[in-house]
Amino acid sequence: MKSGCAVLKIATLIAAVAWSGVASLRAEATSTTRSGEVLLQNQFVTVEYHLRTGRRNVVWRDGHKLLGLESAVQRADGRSLSTSPL
Repeated sequence: MKSGCAVLKIATLIAAVAWSGVASLRAEATSTTRSGEVLLQNQFVTVEYHLRTGRRNVVWRDGHKLLGLESAVQRADGRSLSTSPL
């Protein structure tokens, strides 16, 4: 399934960005797929990617949160690509 693979790649990229702040520290990362969401986590941060809505939540262990994140880009030819339905 191409769309599922693309979603997983997006979620992995988001997790990599979220973890970049703790890149110098060693941590084991885990990922799971629950009904309708992909969960990526380590001892510092959890990223929840909701497959149906395209939104994601990033929650750090110290209590900081980014909830309901969406992203989009407009290409030079005018077409748009979004992680959630427009």
